[in-house]
Amino acid sequence: MNTKHVVADREKLSAFAAAQHGFPGAVMAGAFKAAVPAVCAKLMAAAGINRANVRVTFQGTRAFATYTPIWEYGAGYGNPSPTKNVNATLNLPALNVERQMPRAEANRWLGYALHEMLHVVLTPRNDWDAYCKTASPFRRVLMNAVEDARIEHAAGLPVRGGRRAA
Repeated sequence: MNTKHVVADREKLSAFAAAQHGFPGAVMAGAFKAAVPAVCAKLMAAAGINRANVRVTFQGTRAFATYTPIWEYGAGYGNPSPTKNVNATLNLPALNVERQMPRAEANRWLGYALHEMLHVVLTPRNDWDAYCKTASPFRRVLMNAVEDARIEHAAGLPVRGGRRAA
């Protein structure tokens, strides 16, 4: 057995174990807020979005995304436009920049951002807007809940309230 591979494998396992258990200490909320846009832009690139202008705001009490369509009109769910360009604003609830956040809390906030990015990548804006023009407020809320589960399932994420991924 080659000892170089054994050492490399141990190092990978150590890094993996550290990532699974989190890192010690807290994260300053201000530094977290500053890092989120860059993380989102990298994730957009990984999703195949050629040019992504992602702005992240922290205001109010709700999380939501506004974005220009990256889908051809009428292409339907799962059929991206060949241009794959997007301008997006992801809004997350207001966050006090003066405090420290435990690592687990920072991960949950990043999950908020990831969820909103999934809407940008997987929810066809034109279809969504057309539905919302004719649906009652109750039906919009209901459809949003269905869409939330759909995009998280499509991304391979465990749906809240469901079984955890192994």
